[in-house]
Amino acid sequence: MLIDKVIPSIRAKWPSSGPRKVKIQQDNARPHVPPLDPNVLAACKKDGWDMEIVCQPPNSPDMNVLDLEFFRAIQTLQVEKFSSTIEEIVAATEEAWTAVSMQTLNKNFIALQRCLQEVILKRGGNDYKVA
Repeated sequence: MLIDKVIPSIRAKWPSSGPRKVKIQQDNARPHVPPLDPNVLAACKKDGWDMEIVCQPPNSPDMNVLDLEFFRAIQTLQVEKFSSTIEEIVAATEEAWTAVSMQTLNKNFIALQRCLQEVILKRGGNDYKVA
């Protein structure tokens, strides 16, 4: 998935004038690839790109843009549809995904930046509040 879908999609959508240095963050779930997997490293360095796979710090949901607000936004829309089968749940989730506004996504990334700034100010600590 990472080599066949994610990395090519990033390359295709990346601004042509932008730097080709990218960090791809993943959580620490077992299905993810090790950051130093040789096949992933080769895909990350292909065609002059400088991509790096980094893992989210353990027990730090604030550092995961999906955990911050995004899943909640999708779930809020998804639960409005009654679903009694897996297929209906998948369909409702896909419909919710397409209904999430760009403003919601933008606010989510701004919240992530605020969290990252606070962690830097606290020298890596997590004793901060983001308003």
